Order: sequence, then C-alpha cells, then structure tokens
Amino acid sequence: MGFKSIIISSITIILSFILGSVVTIFFKPLADKKIEKCRKKLNTYELISKKQLESADKFSEFYENLLSKKTHPDMEWEEAMEEMIFKSNSYLDFLTNFLASYRVCFDKDILDLLENCKNKASYCRDVLMEMNDPGEIYYSYKSGEDFYNCIKETYEYIKNFTDKKFKI
Repeated sequence: MGFKSIIISSITIILSFILGSVVTIFFKPLADKKIEKCRKKLNTYELISKKQLESADKFSEFYENLLSKKTHPDMEWEEAMEEMIFKSNSYLDFLTNFLASYRVCFDKDILDLLENCKNKASYCRDVLMEMNDPGEIYYSYKSGEDFYNCIKETYEYIKNFTDKKFKI
C-alpha cells in the first residue's frame, strides 16, 4: 500500500505539472490578449470620461458668463437679450470650436441640442446684420431669448448627463 500510493502520488504530481504547463502554454496567451483588450477599453473609457468632464466644465463656464452684466441700474431682461444679439458672433465661434473639440464625447441628444444652439446663434447674427430700424428690436429680443433658452436647456441636459454618469 505504501509503494503503490507513492507511485500514484508521483504520477498525480507529474500529471498536474504537465497539465499546468499545457494550460499555461496554450491558455495564458489567450488570457493575456483578453487582459490587454480590457486594459485598452478601460484607457479609452478613461480618456472619454476626462474629455466629458472637461467639456461639461467648459460649457458650464460659458453658460454662467452668458448673461451680460448690468450696464446700467435699470437694465431689464429685454435689454440683456438684445446685448446677447450683439455678442452672437463670439457665441457662434465658441459653439463651433466647442463642437469641433468635444463632438466625440457626447451622445446624439446632446449633439442635436448643441447644433440647435449653434443655429440659433447664427440666426441671432443674421438678425443683427439685418436690423435697420428700431421696430425690429422685438425680433432681436426674441431671437436672443430663444438662443438663451436653448443654451440653458443644453446646459441642464449636460449637467444631468454628467451627474448621472459620474454620480457627482
């Protein structure tokens, strides 16, 4: 019984070693490839997440600075919207550059909202160029307000998206 169990133990150890070697030789490269693939996905996810946070910060800053500072004590909402019209070229430039820099970070809904804001800024610019008489001020005010509301909606959507994704 002693000699037989030693032989069986030795054979078991040798078979375990051989099986372990076979597994290591054949399956380790597959595992390494899978680990490397996961590592690459994780790095890509990390880069996109950083870009999303960066873009959310940049858009938040834009939104916070959007409303003009009061230029006189009795300044009203309509006047602030009219001033927005006069700055529409810089807003259009910002949105164009923003989309060029961060397009890959966003889902279709956010991209649609940003494109809509860009179109409204473009319309504001057109209103400004076509404004000839004071009677057209209403269109100026209304297009400025439409642009502001679009930016506000986009800001809130981006904020909610970021809050949900990063649980901020």
